[in-house]
Amino acid sequence: MNPVNEALTALGDNRSGCELLVREGPLNPRVAELKTSAARQGLRVREVAKDKLDALTGGGNHQGVALRTNPFEYTDELDILASCKGLEHATLLVLDGVQDPHNFGALLRSAAAFGIKGVIIPRDRAAQVTPTVMRIAAGAAFHMPIARVTNLARFLDLAKEAGFWLYGAAADGAVSLPKVQMKGHIALLMGAEDKGLRRLSRERCDVLVSIPIESTTESLNVAVAGGILMYASVQREVAAEEE
Repeated sequence: MNPVNEALTALGDNRSGCELLVREGPLNPRVAELKTSAARQGLRVREVAKDKLDALTGGGNHQGVALRTNPFEYTDELDILASCKGLEHATLLVLDGVQDPHNFGALLRSAAAFGIKGVIIPRDRAAQVTPTVMRIAAGAAFHMPIARVTNLARFLDLAKEAGFWLYGAAADGAVSLPKVQMKGHIALLMGAEDKGLRRLSRERCDVLVSIPIESTTESLNVAVAGGILMYASVQREVAAEEE
């Protein structure tokens, strides 16, 4: 329900080609209210059998309703960099090969919550924006500029030229997160679930950051680690405002 509501809010009047799919049969009050409201606003509503809705949503927990939208429109990476000009602080999230759509969706949700200005992903060998990602992100993908690039290393070079400092998450990072001082424009780099940051990405980082954890735990999930780093980026902005 929440992803559908968030998507409808984000789409606003730009709903051409969209369709609300509702399970046939009795509906819970929230879904029934959404169905009535959508029809009143001129959105096409279609009832479908439960097994078909299950198939369309990949077996996800759709709660009897799903929204069919137009293909997701990515943002140009140069537009994201340009949007940060003139800002005192700006944080980007760069995902270097995150594969799991659930991790990607969770990272997008955190990025929206912590005011990240844009998310950059590789075009190949990485999770893309899919219905599963949309559902896990709870609508955050509609509020977040997301760019996908053919050459991630080249984008990192452009980001550095634009004044961004690159902070890469690494279990063997030389600087522990509590000791990291983030200033100005920064890009937080998160690597793939199994291999971490690729060599070219690591080499471009100004700082490799480790998150201190208990020795009984081998590592953190990339979505959890990313959320911690994004929260840290928010805290440095709060600290700067209080100075």
